[in-house]
Amino acid sequence: MSKLSDLARLAIITALALSFGTGCTKEAKKARFLSRAEGDFKTGAYDKAKIEYLNVLRLDEQNATAFARLGQMWFEEGAPLRAGAFLVKASELAPNDFENRLRLARSYNSVGKRDEAKKETLSVLQHSPANGEALMLLTEMAFTPGEIVGAEEALQKFPNKEESAWYQLAAANIAIRKSDLGTAQSLITRALELAPKLPQAHQTAGVLNLLQKDSEGGAAQFKAAAELAPPRSSVAITYAEYQTQTGQTDKATVFLRNLTSKAPDFFPAWNLLARIALVGKQYDQALAFLENVLFRDPDNLDARVLQADTWLAKGETAKAVAALESLNKAHAGAAALKVELARGYLQDNKPDQAAAVLGEAVSANPTYTDAILLLAEINLRKGQAAPAIRALEELLTTRPDLKKAATLLADAYRAAGRLDDAAAIFRQQIEQSPTNANPFFFLGVIQRQQKKSEDARHSFEKVLELAPESMEALNQLVEMDLIAKDFAGAMGRVQRLMEKKPNDAFAYLLEGKVRTAQKQWPEAEAALKKAVDLNPELSTAYELLVAIYLATNRLPDASRELEKILAKSPQNQAALMTLAQIAEKQKEYAKAADTYAKLLKFNPDSVPALNNEAYLCAEWLNQVEKAYELARKARALAPSDPAVADTLGWVLFKRGDYRQALAVGDEAAGKIPNNSVVQFHLGMAHYMMGQPEAAASAFQQSLSTPEDFPGKSEAQRHLNLLGQTSSASSAPTVAQLEKMLKQSPDDVIARIRLGDLYEKQKEFDRAATVYQEALKLNPTLASVCLKLSQLYAGPLHDVPRALQFAKKARDLAPTDLRVAGMLGKIAFDAGNFSWAYSLLQESSRQQGADAQVFHDLAWAAYSLGKVEEAREAMERCLTVAPENRIADDAKLFLALTTAEQDPGAIAATSARIEEKLAVDPSYVPALMAAATSDVQAGNTNAVITRYQTALRRFPDFAPAQKQLAILYAEDAAHVSEAYDLASKARKSLPGDPGLAQLLGQLSYQRKEYPRALQLLRESAQRKPLDAKGLYYLGLVCKESNRPAEAKRALSDALATGLPKPLSDTAEQAEKEMENNP
Repeated sequence: MSKLSDLARLAIITALALSFGTGCTKEAKKARFLSRAEGDFKTGAYDKAKIEYLNVLRLDEQNATAFARLGQMWFEEGAPLRAGAFLVKASELAPNDFENRLRLARSYNSVGKRDEAKKETLSVLQHSPANGEALMLLTEMAFTPGEIVGAEEALQKFPNKEESAWYQLAAANIAIRKSDLGTAQSLITRALELAPKLPQAHQTAGVLNLLQKDSEGGAAQFKAAAELAPPRSSVAITYAEYQTQTGQTDKATVFLRNLTSKAPDFFPAWNLLARIALVGKQYDQALAFLENVLFRDPDNLDARVLQADTWLAKGETAKAVAALESLNKAHAGAAALKVELARGYLQDNKPDQAAAVLGEAVSANPTYTDAILLLAEINLRKGQAAPAIRALEELLTTRPDLKKAATLLADAYRAAGRLDDAAAIFRQQIEQSPTNANPFFFLGVIQRQQKKSEDARHSFEKVLELAPESMEALNQLVEMDLIAKDFAGAMGRVQRLMEKKPNDAFAYLLEGKVRTAQKQWPEAEAALKKAVDLNPELSTAYELLVAIYLATNRLPDASRELEKILAKSPQNQAALMTLAQIAEKQKEYAKAADTYAKLLKFNPDSVPALNNEAYLCAEWLNQVEKAYELARKARALAPSDPAVADTLGWVLFKRGDYRQALAVGDEAAGKIPNNSVVQFHLGMAHYMMGQPEAAASAFQQSLSTPEDFPGKSEAQRHLNLLGQTSSASSAPTVAQLEKMLKQSPDDVIARIRLGDLYEKQKEFDRAATVYQEALKLNPTLASVCLKLSQLYAGPLHDVPRALQFAKKARDLAPTDLRVAGMLGKIAFDAGNFSWAYSLLQESSRQQGADAQVFHDLAWAAYSLGKVEEAREAMERCLTVAPENRIADDAKLFLALTTAEQDPGAIAATSARIEEKLAVDPSYVPALMAAATSDVQAGNTNAVITRYQTALRRFPDFAPAQKQLAILYAEDAAHVSEAYDLASKARKSLPGDPGLAQLLGQLSYQRKEYPRALQLLRESAQRKPLDAKGLYYLGLVCKESNRPAEAKRALSDALATGLPKPLSDTAEQAEKEMENNP
């Protein structure tokens, strides 16, 4: 709301700054401006109309019509952020203008403020129950089961159901949400009967047609809707988007250009044109389209984001990220913008920053699907399946319709080894959509992993039945045929494909695979040569060709023949690729790299050449930086290619950037899980990140085949160590690990294991030294930073260093909830209570059943005076773990905070209070309870001492500040201290009426009468003032020249039993006002 309000004020100030001529009255000028504005508005001349309406506002700052029209125009032009400012003001000035308020609700919904949108929509329906458009909007925003129930309740309350087309459409929306397409069809048919020219009726019919697999009917309905709608309409954009999504981009472009010719200020049309150009890689054209938006609305968020997306596509990553960071700063609450920024960070190879900004998006909007899904993807790439599973399971409880979330959850289950759970997801999708080929394919992949060959074969056959063009499924079946040595079956599949597609490169690749498996070398070679002739970028075909030459011992002969070809045709890409790969097999790595470089001179965007040269430079030629540049370019050109991802990951590993190596390597392994080299690379990344279980799994996978590969012995050595350390009986001793590290000083896992053993032996200094040596090998080991922070916070008693390592762990793992909790505990011990509270609040929200976090949160909340919140957290601690080691403190905390608030319970707990204070004199709950006891005994000095001690322990403890301020206020010598304490307490207890009254009294004594009056009135609104409060209100009103209010307050104070000497002062004040009316 603050941004919208700022925009409104800016618009108003701009309007008021305009100067006017003289010669006519203000009302006449306003009428003239308003008349011109209305005329321009009705003819669609919005640029002119805006100027005239701003002129109206210059003369009449409270003109609701001008605000409403300005908001409407900006909204219809596709600028909801700008529109919102004016619509809010119009709503304040004319709350019964329900058309404007509904537009405000749509504006909120457009910028992702769904809660505000629903609140405004429900308010409209409450005051205008027959508002069909409001009902329609409410159903459009209903996604979760709870929202659907709420929408159904609103539908039941709607009057005149049978004769309202809007009601029929709203009810159809809910029927569609519930997959009741038959009911939806009946409702939409009725809506079209009632309002055959209503664009939204045709649009909803189009949506239903698509769900019924009637694409022709859907297209006709979307077209009809667009033809009936005004030029500046989201309905028209929906039609253009449909054309774009169905591959009719040329038609969409013509349609949109026609729209912009009629309404040049219709921003969504220009933005969609820009997106079409962007997808078509016409980047300069996209930027030119966006200029049509930005010169009218420089802050248009959609256009600015599209501009950044275009820069990203052009490879201008730094420029795009800088722009998105600036937008994110300007629109801190826009969760969608944070997702865009996260994508920019990912392209810039900064997954941790992407995860951090997505965490902010989820915190701001816990139900924001895009942020949750992308964060889950990042966690999976980083090998962190557990948080991804937790987030996706929670998302699917509220949005079971999200197939992308379900598919991601299946990937997470696979990564965690839960193959049965992954398979169950795809079986459920098959039940829901039995004609969708995708879940059958994914189920088949899992079944292959489970060694359920017949089931997998059945799934892939089903894919081909539903989607005959699926090369992925065909490839899987051919591979399974070859494993089963059913060569005739495999060749039969290939021949059927060739009959359909005689010039398909993939068909010849499959033939090459089948011929190779049968050792039919000449036929295999011919097929593969044909494949690369048809598609020179088909890297798998080159690899198989070289494998054939290697198997037939023909590498030298093949090289000589290729050299002859290149002498005649130096730019023969297939010959260069094959020659380079042969050189690799012959271990002539420099020659191979030079050959790839030759190819890149005439085809600089050849992904196989870039990728292969990058690998050579990193693995064999010690040219890691050159490898990095080549690998990054290959990745930009082929972002979804797993082989390219693997090479980039390995190059990053060689550069020592193990975190990013893991993220990219995990992506590659997810797509080609049976590749030994890829699994080895992934295992090494996990190993250097100190993740032994994940490393062992990857190494086992890499060693599961007899294939030889570089690093195989290293994989076996690391796996042996991991196997030993996972078994208590065979775990290496301190001496063995120390010896191992002398031989392999860069072994991170060995160092971490050694540190663990030192900890167990209580050699904490040595443990810290070893952990810090591990950090030198890999400074991004968040787990090691966490171990060090725990050591320094605990047995080594060095809180500053504990804080240093905890902060580093937090920077490295901003979404790791253990780190947030640990850092919160350390921050609390270091006296940074506000930060501790923030961190522990975050950790408790997401971490679930963790008694220690709730216990720590309770103390952090209590330290800031949030007593009820602290009690609630402590009760949750006991609920989670009623008998653990912190339960006794939790029970004592609850007992003492109860006694503090209930003086009658003090006697029953007095022994526990004294006992605790004897052990810990600064235990604040005991101090506060003891102070309550001292108050009962009338021992004011003891009470003051207790509160002072409590504030030395927790300087921001508002209850002690408040009570001490009350005591000091009775002593003229301490009034200034009372005022300071009460002001501090009010920051934590802003709604406390007693504090407001006390500050009102103290402000009166300081002669700050306006503030005193404000505070006393505020207190009275929340709770009736006592005699003393009425007394000070009366005196303040007297000094503020409000005699009637002053007399009334003083009279009430005296009637309520105001004690002496205050009653004497009150009576004297009354006499003075009577004598001086």
